[in-house]
Order: sequence, then structure tokens, then C-alpha cells
Amino acid sequence: MLNDSNSFKTYKKGIVITGGFCNQGIKCFIVAHFNVFEVDPESVQQFTGFKDRYDEEIFGGVVLSDYTQTDEGLVQSKMQVFWCEKIGAWKLDNSYHQDKSSGDLLSDELADFNYEVVGNVCENPELCR
Repeated sequence: MLNDSNSFKTYKKGIVITGGFCNQGIKCFIVAHFNVFEVDPESVQQFTGFKDRYDEEIFGGVVLSDYTQTDEGLVQSKMQVFWCEKIGAWKLDNSYHQDKSSGDLLSDELADFNYEVVGNVCENPELCR
């Protein structure tokens, strides 16, 4: 099954590949500009349809950040974007351990705060620790 082109991306040897996603059961591929790349399905990220404060596309698995003024000073938050099967919507993980046990709708969060993409969990899993 080939999904909408340019709605998926993966990282392969430090290169970003964007295109349509094709899942053949055992093997998965990204199809981009008449080229086919075999990919690890765990590394594939889907476009959410949203963009950050700098107009960068937000994909599932990216880490968004914003800053909040507290009594201790300016504090940076880092939260992962994930797909919630239960409600069929993109969410922003606001759980303490970033384990997707709690989250708010990504659409609501983007309307209320100025988030920016600071990385992704495929290339930088330490961002959510």
C-alpha cells in the first residue's frame, strides 16, 4: 500500500528521505522522486499536517520545545509528538517520563503555545529523557 507522497520521512545514514510509504509486510519502503529506499519501519515518521512556529513541518516522533517563565527562571520543555490510536489524533506527550501515558491534542497545544521542532526520537532518543 502506497500512502500520500511526501507525507512520510525517515533517516538513513544521516540523510533525510521524504516521500510515500509502502509497507509490503516484511519489507518497508519510502518512494521518493522515482527512487525506492528500503527502510526500517520503526524509523518512519508521518507528517501530522501541522507546522511549528518557524513553519517547519511536524512529523510524528519529533520533539517540540517551548519556554516557560517560572520562579526559578526560564525553563525549556521538550515533548514528543505521537499518534494516539484510542482517539485517532496526534498528541503532545506531557507525561513526566515521556512514555505517552498522558498527552494533550497537538492541535490545541499549537494554538496555545509557540513550539519549535528541536529534534526527533529516531536520531536523538536522549531528547526525551
